[in-house]
Amino acid sequence: MTNNDLKEKLIQIAKNKIHSDDVSHDFEHTCRVLLNAEKIAKREGEDLYMRASFIFEMAEKEEVIKEKLDHSGIFDFKGFYSYAHSWLKEEKYGVVEEKYSEKVSGNTRDIIVKWLGSKTLSDYFKIEIEVEFVITKLSDVEVEIDGERKKSNKGKVSVEIKGVLILDPRSKWDKSEFWRFTRDVYNKYVVPARVENKRDVIRKVVMNFKEELKAFLELSGRR
Repeated sequence: MTNNDLKEKLIQIAKNKIHSDDVSHDFEHTCRVLLNAEKIAKREGEDLYMRASFIFEMAEKEEVIKEKLDHSGIFDFKGFYSYAHSWLKEEKYGVVEEKYSEKVSGNTRDIIVKWLGSKTLSDYFKIEIEVEFVITKLSDVEVEIDGERKKSNKGKVSVEIKGVLILDPRSKWDKSEFWRFTRDVYNKYVVPARVENKRDVIRKVVMNFKEELKAFLELSGRR
């Protein structure tokens, strides 16, 4: 299929799918977006319609960053769990516990916890923070803090944190093939700076979260 064939197909899809009562995104508006995208693509040496041939299968989610944290030794599991949850809530993330499993073996426990934190930035941008805690050989111990004996824990904890950017989280631009193509044009040529800004926000959040958890664990281990 030639570029002209693909363009005509997309225009025909738009005529059939776009509602005339949608003033903000009517057919004429969509044609203007396409025309501007063609001009920008030509100036930058891009083949707009070659991209269209595979863009329909692209995912809306993008994993921006993945960080890991490991700690062995003394730490307060209950306090660590509570601190991590409170930090995300203070940053205005809704937190859902997707998994909590615990296996007891003698005097130790193995625990796996998975959280999904989410924050909607606008109708078009949403952030998700995926957190997985894997705690192994967790046992109860006593430590001395400020001259007093207090209960704590000993074991190994591994934390994996993923920062994900979601575009069009409510799938408003997912009504048809043409709208999905238009969304990609919008992402590449209209708001690339805004998309990159959101990626920077996600990187900063994940790194800050990791450093806060690391500091908590290190402080627990020194007591």
